[in-house]
Amino acid sequence: MPKPQTSPHRNGLIVLNTAAFGGISDYLHFQANALVEQGISVTMVGSIDGPRKRDARYEFVPLWHQPKKSKVRLIQQAGFVANLLSNMRRFAAFLKTRPERFVLFGGFLEYIAPFWAGLFRKLRRRGWTFATVIHDPVRDYVVGPEWWHRRSIRAGYSFVCTGFMHGRTEEVTDATGVKLVKVPFGQFPFPPASKNRNQIRKDLRIPVDATVVLAFGHLRDGKNLDLLIKAIADLPNVHLIIAGKEQSGGQRPASFYQSLSIDLGVANRCHFHVRYINDTEIGNFFAATDINALTYSKAFRSASGALASATHYRKPSIASSGEGPLKQVIEEYNLGIWVEPDSADAIRDGLNNLQTLNFAPEWERYQSENSWSQNAIIIAKAMGLTK
Repeated sequence: MPKPQTSPHRNGLIVLNTAAFGGISDYLHFQANALVEQGISVTMVGSIDGPRKRDARYEFVPLWHQPKKSKVRLIQQAGFVANLLSNMRRFAAFLKTRPERFVLFGGFLEYIAPFWAGLFRKLRRRGWTFATVIHDPVRDYVVGPEWWHRRSIRAGYSFVCTGFMHGRTEEVTDATGVKLVKVPFGQFPFPPASKNRNQIRKDLRIPVDATVVLAFGHLRDGKNLDLLIKAIADLPNVHLIIAGKEQSGGQRPASFYQSLSIDLGVANRCHFHVRYINDTEIGNFFAATDINALTYSKAFRSASGALASATHYRKPSIASSGEGPLKQVIEEYNLGIWVEPDSADAIRDGLNNLQTLNFAPEWERYQSENSWSQNAIIIAKAMGLTK
């Protein structure tokens, strides 16, 4: 196994990871490891708050500070702005101390970009090459006036040479002048289960003969967990596991979903594990599961880290979202069933169908065509790191 890179060079790559936890952070970890396997020196600048990956093959520099939480919305927003500006100045200063001239933003950022993008435009003029992964190509979550939103998007792309996407490259908001390249979204190869399926279900207090649905990852409004809970109210043999951390920033807390399950009389079939789920635990949750839930709202047009985990453990999904890479990959490889977004009835009917349909997901083809090695090869070549 390659050792972590400790001798950076001019043609090495610096990756910015602004997420402490979750799918994007996992994505960047596996991507960085794959880039190292391609012979590229990789340094990841990441959160000072997140857990360190034990199998990291790259250098990790804890530099990014997460915003402090506040119950007062105005204070929360002001803190977010101040924190982001501070982080961007710190990151730009860090780049000046390093020999590397290639930088990959792990996710596109446009928030208040007119105030910080100039730092990176100056670096681009001095010879740095910037690229970004565009997880959410349609930037329709408007913060402030529409004119400011559009200006922020343009500023966020103003120093970027290449954008990497997981779906059709024509569906991008205001990325004028940016070369758009499609890359595969690899699987999340977390460890296998540490116990057998029946023992895990016993530990989770779930009947062995139940149909188990797993909603894995951060608790966010856009995942429609409330509709998922409503859907299982009509399916007495279905149990739901909700496993992941609460999402900050005005999202519904876990208590909302717990109260809803009580009101609907399904609390005994809803199993909440509201916390950070260690890599070594993930396999157990998927081993206990029959169906992976990806019931996103219509506003969601990105790829899904939870799908990357489900495909590794070969669990079919019930999925919904807006038009985008999630729908494309589910349908292309027959990885589950697609339902109308934002509808409890559609989720209920989809779960019914998944329990009775005899379908054959194309796991092998999906895995061969969506690998981290392919992701890394494309990125390295597109950025000019390799020929």
